[in-house]
Amino acid sequence: MADRLGNEISNLQIRQCFEQTYLQANAPFKMVSFKAETEQSEDITKSVTCQTEMLIDGKPHSLRGVGNGPINAFMLAIQEELVPGFRLLDYSEHALQKGSGAEAVAYIQIQTPSNETFYGAAIDTHIELASIKALVSALNRALQRR
Repeated sequence: MADRLGNEISNLQIRQCFEQTYLQANAPFKMVSFKAETEQSEDITKSVTCQTEMLIDGKPHSLRGVGNGPINAFMLAIQEELVPGFRLLDYSEHALQKGSGAEAVAYIQIQTPSNETFYGAAIDTHIELASIKALVSALNRALQRR
């Protein structure tokens, strides 16, 4: 952005660019709802089942996946039904403020079957939702490049 404009950019401009690039990447997929339930057996193994309602190009779609955690369950559901072959390469998160009601930001890096990498990011007060939304952001950014 600084190169394109030919000058230094402000903190506000950086934030606006981040929001536009990552937080507003909501097509073709837009998350409507997400619910995850953990099932634990007697031998302490657990599985997480996620149920997700999404809009895909504006049309409602339900997804269900089972994995070893919420991100894995959602990723497997997306891979099985919508976008096969992508891999999750990296995930990180951190709080944006202090306190129990603080927002958190999650960052996700994915790799497409053609070995391109894309990043996604999301902010939410619920870190699990921030991570799922970040995965959706990364997928949307990858699919917009096609």
